[in-house]
Amino acid sequence: MLSGSECLRHTLLSLACTYVLDYLPDEKLRKRANEYYYKAVMRLNDALRDPKEQEVGKGDDLVGAITLLNMHDVSKALSRAFARYHSEP
Repeated sequence: MLSGSECLRHTLLSLACTYVLDYLPDEKLRKRANEYYYKAVMRLNDALRDPKEQEVGKGDDLVGAITLLNMHDVSKALSRAFARYHSEP
């Protein structure tokens, strides 16, 4: 799965930054995480349009990136819900 895919690399970096931000909030790291996420999504869009990526046995990186981006979205949603719950009086 880690075959040098830029999409997967940016996805992993974005997810890792998100987990670090849960324990060490930092504006610079938050911006970096958003940049990685944006780059991952853009590269995923490009890869999904590439006919070579649709060949049998060539989509492992895409499946991995989609799965991790889904986990990223879930972790961000849980983080927002947790913050709302603990900020209410």
